Amino acid sequence: MATLVLARETDPETGRWLDVAAATGARRGEICALRWSNIDLDRQTVRIERSVSATKEHGVFIKTTKTDRFRLVSLTDQATQSLIALRRAVLGRDKHRSAVRPRVRERIESCVAVAS
Repeated sequence: MATLVLARETDPETGRWLDVAAATGARRGEICALRWSNIDLDRQTVRIERSVSATKEHGVFIKTTKTDRFRLVSLTDQATQSLIALRRAVLGRDKHRSAVRPRVRERIESCVAVAS
């Protein structure tokens, strides 16, 4: 819990993603592959159906989950609030599209770097 608090204080965006990861039990690649269409904030659920992966041969790519099945996971109130905050941040950046792309690329590259 102390790690989540520290992450929220030092890097709020990373802290929010850690809230989601902790609440869902999702693997790193699954968190990186989430789309807004997978998230139902009203029902406080997330549908985990894909994962980001990387190999030397194929580079970075999207694949099915480790079990080749989707799962519907309930979100905690904290994870839901974190996703709402993340969504607001994305909508704010969408006004300046060029600022969004590098951040998305950076997130995928950091997920893959840890996975390698």
